[in-house]
Amino acid sequence: MSEQGAYILDHQTLYELKSRLDYSGDSMLKVLEGVDNYLEGVKDVLEEQVDNLREQWEEALHELSEAEELLSACEASQTWDEEDHEYHPSCSWERSAVERARDYERECREKYDRGERILSEVEYEITKYKEPGGVIAPPGAEKYLENLAKDHTHKAIQKLDDIIEIVERYLRFGVTLSNPGADQVSIPEKDTTPEPTSSLTPGEKAGAFNRGTQRVIEANNKIESATRVMVCERCGRPLPLCICQRIREREY
Repeated sequence: MSEQGAYILDHQTLYELKSRLDYSGDSMLKVLEGVDNYLEGVKDVLEEQVDNLREQWEEALHELSEAEELLSACEASQTWDEEDHEYHPSCSWERSAVERARDYERECREKYDRGERILSEVEYEITKYKEPGGVIAPPGAEKYLENLAKDHTHKAIQKLDDIIEIVERYLRFGVTLSNPGADQVSIPEKDTTPEPTSSLTPGEKAGAFNRGTQRVIEANNKIESATRVMVCERCGRPLPLCICQRIREREY
């Protein structure tokens, strides 16, 4: 492969690398968006369950309070029976109801406390994951990946654009893009015509010079027309590099 042909290959490889970087950054943002939605969903479900546990505990407290009031009223109505040597009524049912209510209230309170601890731990981990970072504290995983998908990817693509621009300057001197697509290139065949062994007359030299000049002009016209590629009506970029409906481009 000639040196010029190698540059053509590298030129297309740079475009492919740029496309892959762009796709990777956009995919990473979609993953981050999915993870964020999942975490928020988990948090919402936990909060709902903790609210249910709190309501259940409050109902148990209310039932215990009612059971204790019934026991207190029963005990207030008791009288001593000399024959049986005991109080009437015995209030044994009310006492059993209070014990059951206390056991249930304790069980509900423990469930609610456990749910609160779990929710608190989940909120703490989500906060650490979303930590923006500062002078001392490093950023959380979300901000790190977001920076990688946005700023880092954007700077990498800008650098590639600079490199591609330099390569294209070189290509304009010896390479023409084939119509209608911009992803196909052709390299002019090297002129293998043997140089004449006999000396040329001044008139022949002038004619050869004019013909060579005309070939250069025609080659430049081909290059100029070949740069007119099909572009997207929305983003204005070549169709292979269309950025419509991408997440990452919302930032840039």
